[in-house]
Amino acid sequence: MLEFFRFTETDEFEGETWNFYVPLTDEQEARIRELVAATDEHESPYSLSTEPVTEEEVDDLMATLGTTTVVAEHNKCGPLDADLPHTLHAEDAFFHKGTPFDVIETCLAPSDHNQDDDSDPQDDYV
Repeated sequence: MLEFFRFTETDEFEGETWNFYVPLTDEQEARIRELVAATDEHESPYSLSTEPVTEEEVDDLMATLGTTTVVAEHNKCGPLDADLPHTLHAEDAFFHKGTPFDVIETCLAPSDHNQDDDSDPQDDYV
């Protein structure tokens, strides 16, 4: 069974945290740890869990947690196919909002709107 690591980005400006559960090879895990460790620990918005979780645990999270933000708080990802950078710089947005990850499932909360309702949800904001 695949083991997933939780890659977390915390955006203090937006007041949000995003978690990306991604299966990593040993080399990818080590490289991401190096990249995160090489950034200023007080300014780095990124972290990688120390213990992996099983795919079953990730699937349970996807089924039970929900969020209404544009980018889901919890995201199940496929294998990482992107080449990792040599370094992370403050202006480099390589990992921003899970850009390199192939998100295959998110746990967005279901809409409060009735599916049979023909009204435009945007009308509520006029």
